[in-house]
Amino acid sequence: MKTSGNIRAYLSNVINRFEAGELDESAAKARGYLAQLMAKVIETSDLEQRVQALEETSNGN
Repeated sequence: MKTSGNIRAYLSNVINRFEAGELDESAAKARGYLAQLMAKVIETSDLEQRVQALEETSNGN
């Protein structure tokens, strides 16, 4: 998972599998929690890259 779109697709799949009875509640919750963590990591990484680009621009690099 590298983008928020990937996470959205993954969570959609988890929900569908849970509703179909292929995943129990505990497994669905664990996957949802891990996806939430990954979303935060992606968000933080994206912000870090944006700040770095702004710093390079303001420093004339």
